[in-house]
Amino acid sequence: MVPDRTELRDGYADLGDVSLHYVEAGDGPLILLLHGFPEFWYGWRQQIKPLAAAGFRVVAPDMRGYNLSSRPKGVKAYATDQLVADVSGLIHERGAVRYIEAWSRPGAAAGMINYYRSSVRTSPKKAEAALRPISAPTLIVWGERDRFLGPDLAEPDHDDVPNLDRVERLSEASHWVHHDEAERVTQLLIDFFGPARPA
Repeated sequence: MVPDRTELRDGYADLGDVSLHYVEAGDGPLILLLHGFPEFWYGWRQQIKPLAAAGFRVVAPDMRGYNLSSRPKGVKAYATDQLVADVSGLIHERGAVRYIEAWSRPGAAAGMINYYRSSVRTSPKKAEAALRPISAPTLIVWGERDRFLGPDLAEPDHDDVPNLDRVERLSEASHWVHHDEAERVTQLLIDFFGPARPA
């Protein structure tokens, strides 16, 4: 067996009002792994090195309010537009032109809870007005044993996700698909993103 020499590099992205801690590995096109509640970068530990070995530069940040990243006070600091600005800022800070995002549904306690507080305090009308179709090619990986989200949520409306490649349902996985079926999720990501080519 060849020893794994993939180095994990810690860093901090200064984005003005917040500093985001991240772990990075590999070179090539950027894959951004974004965690959900109540996790942090470590939730992607089983995917980082294999994706790097497949020829990608992988960045897994601690989102604002989590682990080693800044924890601004107040619910407004956790609104969706702040999250989007953080992700965009991180991409530019890392010098990426091409990038790929992978989100985890499941996830400083105050900061984490403020994401939820912000979402429920946003009026439905304002939230709906902010929605935009996801135009990027999209793969959805869904755990069939999810006790929190119903299986019908896995199938987005075509107008919302016009370039949906497919919904991959994992029969033995729960809400935490990237933990329950780590190797399968990693392989699905590698296959979906295709052969890594220099950016």
